[in-house]
Amino acid sequence: MTTTQAAPTAGPTTGPVSSKVPLTPEQLKAFGEEMDAIRQRVLADLGEADAAYIRKVVKYQRGLEVAGRAMFYLPPAWPLAVAALSLSKILDNMEIGHNVMHGQYDWMGDPNLSSRIYERHFVNRKRACVEASDNFISVIKASMRKVSGTTRCRD
Repeated sequence: MTTTQAAPTAGPTTGPVSSKVPLTPEQLKAFGEEMDAIRQRVLADLGEADAAYIRKVVKYQRGLEVAGRAMFYLPPAWPLAVAALSLSKILDNMEIGHNVMHGQYDWMGDPNLSSRIYERHFVNRKRACVEASDNFISVIKASMRKVSGTTRCRD
C-alpha cells in the first residue's frame, strides 16, 4: 500500500505542489493563466456560426425522428425507419444533449438549448439523476471518512 504526503498548509513553498505533477506554485499559476486565456479566446470566438450549427443539427434530428416514425407505417421501409430513428437518437444524445447538458450553448439564451432546463430522454430521467447524484455523494463521503480515519457509517 502506498502512502501520500500532504502538502504543507502554511508558508511559502518553492518545491512542487504535488509529487504527481512537479509544478512549482509559480508554474501552476502561469498554467492557470494560460487556461484562462484559452477560455477567453474561445468565448470571444463564439458566434452565429456556432448557433447556426446547433440549430441545423436539431433540425436534422427532428426531421429524422419524424421520418422514421412515418416510415413505420410502410412495412417495407422498416429498416429505413429503424436507421432514421437510430440516427435521430444518436444526434439527440451525443451531439445535442451532451453538449447542451455541459452548458455549451447557454450563451445563446435559447430556452430549448439551456443546460438548466434541457432534459435528455432517459427512462426515469429525474429520479435516476437524483439517485445517481445521491449515490455519488455517498461514495465521496465514504471515501472521505476512510481517508480521515472516521469509522461512522452515517452522517
